[in-house]
Amino acid sequence: MTDLEAIPEYDTELSLSVHRGFWNAALIIKNDLLANYVLPKNIVFTGHSMGGAIAQLLGLWFQNKGHEVTIYTFASPAVTVELISQDNHYRVYLKKDPVPLLPPYPFIHWGIRINAETLDWDESHPTLDISQPDPRDHSIIEYLSFLNTY
Repeated sequence: MTDLEAIPEYDTELSLSVHRGFWNAALIIKNDLLANYVLPKNIVFTGHSMGGAIAQLLGLWFQNKGHEVTIYTFASPAVTVELISQDNHYRVYLKKDPVPLLPPYPFIHWGIRINAETLDWDESHPTLDISQPDPRDHSIIEYLSFLNTY
């Protein structure tokens, strides 16, 4: 249900619109971290699929609070409506994985896009050619199998 709640929600702390379902899920984790942990100055957030969407939001919030943040996501869907021009998000994808194409407009990706098969990277976020999607490519095991070859 979290994935399907693809309605823009304006986050006043970030001053941007984000995916409401991912925002609600990330908010629970954010509140738990703030209430129960002393967080270091440098934080790395990572996640696969919806976990990647949550990692992006957590990273943006904690960066906004003055932490030095790096975000690594694998097969993450888009979470923002506005383009963010920050280079602390490394977004790993496979060409046939359908999830990075979700949710559709108005949501967009941000960060540095890395092809898991070639390790080529760029800062653009073109529509991926997914003429032959393969949901098996969404498995984190599939991502690891490509990354373990390097």
